Amino acid sequence: MANIIIEKEDKYLIQFDYNKRISRAVVKLPDVSWNQKYKRWECPVSFANQVFLFGAKYGFVLPEKKSERKIFDEPVVELPELTQDIDLKMSLYDYQRKGTAYIIENGSCIVGDAPGLGKTAQAIAAVCAKDLFPCLVICPASLKYNWELEWKLWTNHQPAILTDTIKHSWSVFHQMGMHDVFITNYESLKKYFVVKIDVPKGEKFKIKHVKFHPNINLFKSIIIDESHRVKEPSTMQSKLCFGLTRGKELSLLLSGTPIVNKPVDLISQLLIADKIHHFGGIKQFREMCADNERWPEINYILRKHCYFRREKSLVLGDLPEKYRQRVYCKITNQKEYDDAVADLKHYLKEYREATDEQIRRSMRGEVIVRIGALKNISARGKLNDVMEYIDNIVESGEKIVVFIYLHEVGMKLKEHYPSALFFTGAETSEERNKAIHDFQKCAVCDTRLERHADSDHEFVPSEHQIIFVNYKSGGVGITLTASSTVLFVELPWHPADTDQCEDRCHRISQKNAVQISYFLGKGTIDEDIYDTIEQKREMSIECTGAIDDTEESVIGSVIDLLNNKTIIR
Repeated sequence: MANIIIEKEDKYLIQFDYNKRISRAVVKLPDVSWNQKYKRWECPVSFANQVFLFGAKYGFVLPEKKSERKIFDEPVVELPELTQDIDLKMSLYDYQRKGTAYIIENGSCIVGDAPGLGKTAQAIAAVCAKDLFPCLVICPASLKYNWELEWKLWTNHQPAILTDTIKHSWSVFHQMGMHDVFITNYESLKKYFVVKIDVPKGEKFKIKHVKFHPNINLFKSIIIDESHRVKEPSTMQSKLCFGLTRGKELSLLLSGTPIVNKPVDLISQLLIADKIHHFGGIKQFREMCADNERWPEINYILRKHCYFRREKSLVLGDLPEKYRQRVYCKITNQKEYDDAVADLKHYLKEYREATDEQIRRSMRGEVIVRIGALKNISARGKLNDVMEYIDNIVESGEKIVVFIYLHEVGMKLKEHYPSALFFTGAETSEERNKAIHDFQKCAVCDTRLERHADSDHEFVPSEHQIIFVNYKSGGVGITLTASSTVLFVELPWHPADTDQCEDRCHRISQKNAVQISYFLGKGTIDEDIYDTIEQKREMSIECTGAIDDTEESVIGSVIDLLNNKTIIR
């Protein structure tokens, strides 16, 4: 029997003569299963990239690749130039100006730029350009604080995150002129905007069964972030988003992966954007999706009326070589953190009042230990949001490097991502070297990216999308340029350490601008440490003379900052 992969309906059928090496590799494919009846392995077509990489590596006869994302190949419609002045605090990149101009010209649409290209900024700019306030932002819970920050960074508009305390009064805040942007997560839509849902016995749940609160009529624009979450028209989230956006002048759906499994994933998003009529309706669109020969037609209609996407490689001239962002999240162990803060407050008070220098030096060590405990609690409390963020990156098909420190954090991530690579102090040197090789290697020839320049074929990334790296053991001496996306779960003490970690990806053989995201617990020690790191970084850039840049001085700066903060007094 020849080694062959066949595509049938929604699965890839993987058949081969027994081979120990191939058998070990096939079980590592995502969501793969063994069909005992037909003696073959089966893998969902949603993992086409991984299946084709596996097949190419082990010499399988492959089917014609019909990737759903083929309909999102190179642009076939040129984006317009922005001619309108928009009152923003910061300047858009040229490609972002074109994306904003497209939204202004076409109205409601799907913004599909690759992760890290600023879908948020373009959506905010478009809402401001069209002056459609109040605006409602619907996003994953992990991104609520980030959206609040982005509105404040880009505009003078006042955002508010919806909470139970303003469940019934948020509209009054708008009428009083206090807020004109409101932010909530998918799971809270029913709580804040639905009066009741009445489904007659024996009937399927439909949008007509939902009675919305009249206050939804206040919104003039709605932004739906990570809109692939509403790909299933039958779900509660999809129906509520559809109901909320009906009649709105502008509904923007943001997603780097609008198609998760099949082109029909777009139906719900096109309904929400009120653009399905460009395809002749739902029935006609389904027929187009079923015929891959018509996908170029879908591509053209999408880009002409309601969709655009740019990859990082297309806009490199606009992007800085390396750019950082803060991602705020609410920790899940707030009570534990608050108790530790109360303990630190008491100890800092004694530390400040100590007059004997020897006692003071001794107490300072204990203060550092207690600050470290706060860092640890925050790191553990961020993990749910971190994993949600990683999942979004992986769904987009990109690789990601995640820097961690705590063993406990590493173990929880390993449990959640059993097939991920790890470079920490827990592995042997051989295992660490293999992790780097597997992350960097070409799936065709097994050569690392940094040594691939002289090969006679294009580099094909390996199937390994995630590597977790301890920032102490892996912050120097290794190359991870197969990824241009970096995430810090935990913060080192000094900018020199963060820069070293960032430069594992930002170095020779890197083909893209590198995006670095720092996850910070909202209202935690993370914010103080990050601010201190940034201040030290600016000092090292601006000063030409000697500067006290040791880790000890950074910790001292954090202690001084906490001593002066009202919450510690």
